[in-house]
Amino acid sequence: MRLRTIYALLCDPETRRFYDWSLAQEPSSRQAEKMRMKLEDPRELDFTNHKSVPDMVDRLGGINLKLSDQGMTALTFDALILIFAIGSIVSVLVFQEPYN
Repeated sequence: MRLRTIYALLCDPETRRFYDWSLAQEPSSRQAEKMRMKLEDPRELDFTNHKSVPDMVDRLGGINLKLSDQGMTALTFDALILIFAIGSIVSVLVFQEPYN
C-alpha cells in the first residue's frame, strides 16, 4: 500500500516538483539552524541561565559596622534638617495669625 502511494506521488509531475523542492529545502533549513546556533552569544546564555542564590551567612555576627567620620557628619546633617523642618511646620501651625 505504501509503495503504491509513493509511486502515485512521484508519477504526477507537479507533486514530483513539490517533493523535490521540499527535499532541496531540508539542507538549507538545517544550515540556517546551524548559523542561528553560531550567532548565540555564550556569555548571554550564562546570564539567562543564571539563578541567584541568597547569601544566608551573617558575616558580621549581628554587629553593625562603624560609620566613618564622613558618614556620621552626613547623618548628623540629615537629622538637623529634619528637626528644622519639623520645627518650621510646628511654628507655622502655632504662631499663624488668622487672616481677617
